[in-house]
Amino acid sequence: MLFRAAREYDIDLEKSWMIGDSEKDVEAGKQAGCKTVRLIPSGESAKTAADFVAPSLLSAVHTILEARRVPERPCGADQ
Repeated sequence: MLFRAAREYDIDLEKSWMIGDSEKDVEAGKQAGCKTVRLIPSGESAKTAADFVAPSLLSAVHTILEARRVPERPCGADQ
């Protein structure tokens, strides 16, 4: 399903994220080459292969935004 969507909508899976609430979602994302976030409610624990864990969808979005943040370079650092 992810590969078909990638073809139909010209999605770069290596730059994409899969957010899911099961290990099958994480596995699908990994197989497609995506970064993954597993939703696990606060207070619960689960073994996961996900790149990140979040307690809610909103928290997952914040996690992704933080992970994508490019560190600022001081002026003249690239000279």
